[in-house]
Amino acid sequence: MVTPAGHPARPWLTVIEDDHSRAIAGYAVNLGAPSALQRHWSRLNLTLSADDFTDAEAIAAVARIIGGNFRLVQRLFAQVQRIMEINNLSTITREVVGPAARPGPRAASAGRRGCWRSP
Repeated sequence: MVTPAGHPARPWLTVIEDDHSRAIAGYAVNLGAPSALQRHWSRLNLTLSADDFTDAEAIAAVARIIGGNFRLVQRLFAQVQRIMEINNLSTITREVVGPAARPGPRAASAGRRGCWRSP
C-alpha cells in the first residue's frame, strides 16, 4: 500500500469490541493516524503528519506502548508533555515516547542524551 504521494502507507485497523461478549461490533481501516493521536499532537501545538518519518516512528512507538488501549493515550501524553517541557523539545520522537512510558524519576530526563548515568 502506498499513499497518493508514493510513500509506503501504514493502515490502521480500529476494532469495536463488546466488553461482555467480546463480539466484534464493528471495524474500520484507515490510512491516516487515529484521531486520538491527532488530537493529542494538536494539544501540544504540533502538527501530526504520517508522511514525516519522525512522526511515523513516534506513532509506531505509541501504538506499541498502548497496545490498542486508547485509554492509556491521555496518561502517556501527559508524560510526553512533561518530558518535552523539561528538556525544552519541540518535536515528539520515539526517544521521547519511550521514556514517557517508563515510571520513575529517570523518565523525565531520559529524553536528553547522556543526562544521567546508571547506578
